[in-house]
Amino acid sequence: MNANLWIQLLIAVIPAIITGVGSLIIALKKCRNEINTLETSNKCEIEKLMKQHEIDIEKLKEKYKLEAEAKQQEHDLKIKEMETECKNEILKKEKEFENQAKYGMMGDFFKGIFSSSEVQKELDKKLKEEFNKK
Repeated sequence: MNANLWIQLLIAVIPAIITGVGSLIIALKKCRNEINTLETSNKCEIEKLMKQHEIDIEKLKEKYKLEAEAKQQEHDLKIKEMETECKNEILKKEKEFENQAKYGMMGDFFKGIFSSSEVQKELDKKLKEEFNKK
């Protein structure tokens, strides 16, 4: 009886083990195929994202380059404006000093002329004559 029980047990267990091992092998193959498919599709997606990333980096570099050029031009323009203002200020100061020198010399010249007593007497004489005529 014992042998009969073992034979029946083996008859039931052996096909279950064979079926389980077969199912396991089929499931592993299916999983490997799915993993390979996912790797391939993700590899393409990763390459696509990397290319897009490189394009974005190039766009940012170009944008930065254009902004840097604009800032440099703005800086150069400010420098030119400041140089022009400085030159104008220097010319203005030169004119002021020149005018001060001219008017200072002329004032001294006329003071010297009108301060002499002979000229004063002559001016007084001419003014009296003009008043008397009218």
